[in-house]
Amino acid sequence: MPGKTKNAEITSDQRVFLPELLVSFACDKCGECCSTWEIPVDRDAYDRAVAALGNYAAARLRIADADSHFGYARLELIDGRCAFKDGNLCGIHRDHGDEALFPECRKFPRIMFRSPMALHCTASFACRKTLESLARPGHLRMVHVTAEDVAFSPELCDTYVEGPPCLCRGRAMTWPALFALEHGFLEIARDSQRAIELRILTMIELARNLEHENEAPLGKATVDRELLAARVDGFAELSNRFLLAGADADAQIEFILSMIGRRLESGIRCGWAPAPLDAAFCRWSGLSGDERRGRFLDDYRRLYMTAGDDVLNVLENYMICRVSGNPDFVLLDVQAGLAAVAALLTLARAVAVALAAAAKSSITPRIMLDSIRAVDTAFFHLPDFAERVKKRGADPAALLIVTPA
Repeated sequence: MPGKTKNAEITSDQRVFLPELLVSFACDKCGECCSTWEIPVDRDAYDRAVAALGNYAAARLRIADADSHFGYARLELIDGRCAFKDGNLCGIHRDHGDEALFPECRKFPRIMFRSPMALHCTASFACRKTLESLARPGHLRMVHVTAEDVAFSPELCDTYVEGPPCLCRGRAMTWPALFALEHGFLEIARDSQRAIELRILTMIELARNLEHENEAPLGKATVDRELLAARVDGFAELSNRFLLAGADADAQIEFILSMIGRRLESGIRCGWAPAPLDAAFCRWSGLSGDERRGRFLDDYRRLYMTAGDDVLNVLENYMICRVSGNPDFVLLDVQAGLAAVAALLTLARAVAVALAAAAKSSITPRIMLDSIRAVDTAFFHLPDFAERVKKRGADPAALLIVTPA
């Protein structure tokens, strides 16, 4: 791994914060990401492509909004495949190299935004290569490296965050406070002595405690104090809530079926996503209230509650990637970001339970990975996912409850 540089010695323009799996990521050219996506092309990229490639490019690009810069054009799809695709390969990539690719194609599977603290980079698990990295033994690490250490151009980032970060709407923080909170969340996320759900609940409770502080804006010292309290007592009272909140199963079922149903109705841009989501929707949707709740709880007790360590390791690594570098934390607010992570975990494990039940199998790492891929492609890439979760009135604590046997 590239050598780290002390935070104090580098500027925000030089620092990159990302999962270690993306530091040296190189495309395997499987071609899967070149199908069923409507890739946006900004005006500058469109003009460069037409100038360099002429009609070869113009014939394969569709003007989507002539008045928009970033949404100016789309890559044309032919039978669900990018018109530039030739076999498994991209014709532009093959004939003209990486530098000629459109910005969105060059960035994938990286999702990037820049703040005054660093360039933040997280992974899309619509990419099979990054998805498989979740099954590695042990926890994925988030690392700080310099821009020269990464195998991509940081200049590809076109999303900049202005203004102070927020704990929640109207509750500003300083950048050092957000930096401390993000790293505190990482420490909590890696604490395998507590159930995955309890770790997220601890983060949520920590954020709620900070909301009641009178300091404006919230500073690093206040965040450090609350993080210390979380490490010392671990919010032990949450354990009882975690074990005794079986009544929240109805809220979970309603949320899962509502969100998945809406995505299936609206159409999904990723060809591999609908089948696992269909399995979850069909498993619980056609039943009466009591029967549906009973089957849901029985499935969870038999399958998720008995999942092996290898399955939980996959889910933990996914949680770490979604907690760290999550644009919702900075672009919206910390609490909205946590709600979105809770919702993604809820959906992913529900889809895994449904897939295993349909296959009359236990939950395997492969089933967990397929479920994460389906959920990540269908929901994480929605620009307003955190807002949709909020509008559904979904309490993250209620979403994460799993009734034990």
